[in-house]
Amino acid sequence: MISGMAGAAASVSEAIPISGRAGAPRRIVIHDYAGYPFAVQLSRWLACQGHTVLYLYSEDFLPILGLKGVHHRRSTVIENWAPLDDITPQPKDNPWTRAHGVADKFVFLCAGTVGLKHNPAHLANLARAFAADLEVRVVVVSQGPGRLYLERVKASEGLDNLILLDYQPFDRLSQVLSAADVAVLLLENFASELSVPSKVYSYMCVGRPIVGAIPATNLACRIVERERAGLTVAPGDEAGFVAAARRLRADPALCRALVDRQRAYALASFNIDRVGGLFSGAIEEVIGDAVANRSKGR
Repeated sequence: MISGMAGAAASVSEAIPISGRAGAPRRIVIHDYAGYPFAVQLSRWLACQGHTVLYLYSEDFLPILGLKGVHHRRSTVIENWAPLDDITPQPKDNPWTRAHGVADKFVFLCAGTVGLKHNPAHLANLARAFAADLEVRVVVVSQGPGRLYLERVKASEGLDNLILLDYQPFDRLSQVLSAADVAVLLLENFASELSVPSKVYSYMCVGRPIVGAIPATNLACRIVERERAGLTVAPGDEAGFVAAARRLRADPALCRALVDRQRAYALASFNIDRVGGLFSGAIEEVIGDAVANRSKGR
């Protein structure tokens, strides 16, 4: 099984037999989004194996793999999800927001990776746009190249409304995400066919309106638009992104309307029994074929 196939892998877990029997089907889980050529090579190898499942979390990845010569007879699309029991809506005024001085502020929050696929300039522009609004904070919980860029901008321009924090312990994640009045979703055009930002699923668990600079063809954008969960613009539309953010800042009724369907979507789509059943079905099919082939002496 390949998990999160489309960006490719910075690390690959050990190939683990699905059952304890010798010769049993194996699952291989790929994590992260680096080394795309390596993931394609691994996918080609898996396509030649008899008892494997190629798991992707967006159907958008299939054409890309096809162009690279990967045609797996068991390509299973199971959309990503977030753990509903672990990420839950919390009051805006909570221990985390009080500790960071944002419990009584209007917060634009971006929590998670801000890397090569995400343009941190949108966050800097957001801070600039609301610099005169003393009730607004732009909170970025991240580390890595995007964070370093924002640190330089904050220092050089004196953007005191831009709050930069390291990754937080998982047991505080619900409080962190609940700090948002508006959650920020970013993805660049070049990564649209290779990635689906998982932030969108976590944001929906806590029910926060989303403002996004993300390609319209990306699955995350399609979910936001379909569920009427936020406002999105094209990645290069810096003025449009700020305008969408201003619209949400000025319209509490719109913000409430944009979260009406989010929790219902999360409860239906992230149900672990449903998700587990999809994985179990794919795995059982492979095991069934392996047993049948063994009984035929293949």
